[in-house]
Amino acid sequence: MKRVLFKIVLPALVITAWLCTVYWPCKKADGFDVFLFWILGGLPFGIKKMGAVLPIGGSLMYSLGILSIDLILGGLVGGIIVIIKAVMIMAEVIRMIAEMITGKASETVTGM
Repeated sequence: MKRVLFKIVLPALVITAWLCTVYWPCKKADGFDVFLFWILGGLPFGIKKMGAVLPIGGSLMYSLGILSIDLILGGLVGGIIVIIKAVMIMAEVIRMIAEMITGKASETVTGM
């Protein structure tokens, strides 16, 4: 049960909640902005992968430019990470179904 909660339910809920949150700002009168959805949807997952380093000794505009490039690239990388996490969740579901069909227990370590 713990495996189902932490490997399937929780990650799926977090991804779904975040993508539902960023859906509405991307929905505009002239259509849906897919690029903005990709960046905003992946931002919390990819910003950890980007080392947002502000240069010292530069102007304020230079620092803001570097920060904005870091955020955009973090969102793009995070969009890929979201897709990878969704595939991993589906693979875990398939693995659990296969274990239920074959009757093999997963390789878990007991608390002894």
